[in-house]
Amino acid sequence: VRSAAAFWALTEDHDLVEALRVASPDDGVPELSPLPGEVKTNRRPLHTVGLREGVVQAAVAFHRRLIPPGMYREEVEEAVDVAYGPRTSGGLDEGFRRFFHELRLVDPGVGYIPAHRPALKEIAGDVILKVVEAWPQLLEGWTHFNDGLARRGYERQIPVYPKYFPLFVLRPSGRHRCVWENGRVVVPATGESWDHGEFAAWVRDHLPEVSPNVLLRPLVQDAVFPTLGYIAGPAEIAYFAQLSYFYRTLAVPMPVIVPRLSLTLVPPRLRRRWTRFPFDPLAVLTGELEREVGDADGEAGAPWKDRVEREIEHLAEIRELLTREYGLTEKAFPRVSKTLAHLERGYRRLMEEAARARREKHSDWSRRVREVQGWLRPLGALQERVYHAGVMYGSAGPGLRAAVRSVPLFEGVHSVVPLN
Repeated sequence: VRSAAAFWALTEDHDLVEALRVASPDDGVPELSPLPGEVKTNRRPLHTVGLREGVVQAAVAFHRRLIPPGMYREEVEEAVDVAYGPRTSGGLDEGFRRFFHELRLVDPGVGYIPAHRPALKEIAGDVILKVVEAWPQLLEGWTHFNDGLARRGYERQIPVYPKYFPLFVLRPSGRHRCVWENGRVVVPATGESWDHGEFAAWVRDHLPEVSPNVLLRPLVQDAVFPTLGYIAGPAEIAYFAQLSYFYRTLAVPMPVIVPRLSLTLVPPRLRRRWTRFPFDPLAVLTGELEREVGDADGEAGAPWKDRVEREIEHLAEIRELLTREYGLTEKAFPRVSKTLAHLERGYRRLMEEAARARREKHSDWSRRVREVQGWLRPLGALQERVYHAGVMYGSAGPGLRAAVRSVPLFEGVHSVVPLN
């Protein structure tokens, strides 16, 4: 199969608040807050937001100060300056492209595709027009389809409601949402309104002025560049399950969905401490180790507990038999009665002593398991946490590339990888 790797940049997205924030794996790192009011109300596509604008430079300076000290800090700072510094030109999308190439996190042969290019919309025009023209029927069918997904346990990623419409319109004031109201397409922010047929005709002549939303965007991408495979996280897998209705109905080939690489990176300082504990890191991370061991601080999960309890039940059955057949009482058969009582007390004593020995043996071991879990699961649970590659590079350096290459990429399993 002749193919090429491509990075589709969402340059028409208008969420400037999200674009100017960077998540960090380090606890206690402040967020860029509060943001200026004009940022929160921004509706401009990101490719029109210039790198030299004051709010962008303020955000860059803020995050630059938060780069953690370490042997790779200079590399990250240099990449930030080359991509976003005050002497750079272009929009946020251009800075993003330069940053990844500067850190060599993207192979030079990977294509960079800015979604706002009018030529791309012209190529995907047939798909966009089919959706607009058949929207009443598509919305009804998609609603029933989503109900079926919910019954099978998929968590809905795209809201489904009667006013939903899959396009934005682009105006000088920004990118504005369309809604479906009684057979009309309405833009609440600008007051524009068309009946269904008028809007379809308008879109045919004004494709560069519309922008696909989260539902239509993947279909536009795959209509322009047929996609062999898409690497998805858990939420994206559910997202594509919702989209499969449109791929099938519109006859757009759907990419093969491959689970995204999932890693827990163990830094060198924790790796050195790790060698003191004979635990499988993945078993600790997922909680499988706890399930296998049971409650090491008590009797729950003890392998001998059920057997001893069965022996005590057998003693009760013997006493009942002797009482029924021979009229056993303490007064009539004192030695037999005392022997049975002594055996029962012995079994219960055995359970107490075994439980005490088990607690003494495993208490330190259990404490160490919990300590290791604290390193790997900072919020007490296995999490899907996605960080900017530049942030991770600041901690891991070139070891980040080596870690990714050391594990199977397409098996859909979580791996724990020590960093060198």
